[in-house]
Amino acid sequence: MLIPKGDAIELGKRGSFREVIRELSDSGFSGYVEVSYKITELSKGKVLFNNGKVVAAGIQRVISKKEIVGREALGELLSLENCVVDVYALTEEKVAKAMEWNKKAVVEGLPEEESKVTGGLTEEVITTPYSFVATAHAMLWNGITPVFSDVDPVYGNLDETGYT
Repeated sequence: MLIPKGDAIELGKRGSFREVIRELSDSGFSGYVEVSYKITELSKGKVLFNNGKVVAAGIQRVISKKEIVGREALGELLSLENCVVDVYALTEEKVAKAMEWNKKAVVEGLPEEESKVTGGLTEEVITTPYSFVATAHAMLWNGITPVFSDVDPVYGNLDETGYT
């Protein structure tokens, strides 16, 4: 995965990869983590976060140069019981760049057994279709479904009776 350089937050964080992911998710972290490990071959994995949500994952095999991305990569990384992880923070702009550069590595959230609802945003948000396209993209990147509503012809506001 190609990710812009981030600011080192913590180097050498130890524990199971699941625990590291949960801790970063709970804290609303934006950035990425790197982990080097060996199961069958020496590998380097990266997971990208946006506001506490896992949004992309990738693994690069060192010898064979094989790349594994997306849900398959995240699944392998979550199986690591004892690892050392480096944590790097990214700005919103750098997270957006990383998402653009790594479209094949996008993960639609954690596997069911890993996700938990703790409040906050819902799965759907009502918005206007008369907006900049990045509005809907930002929702989709965060696992939210945009629901488009008609606009009141008199006031130009969302029409509360017109959403589909």
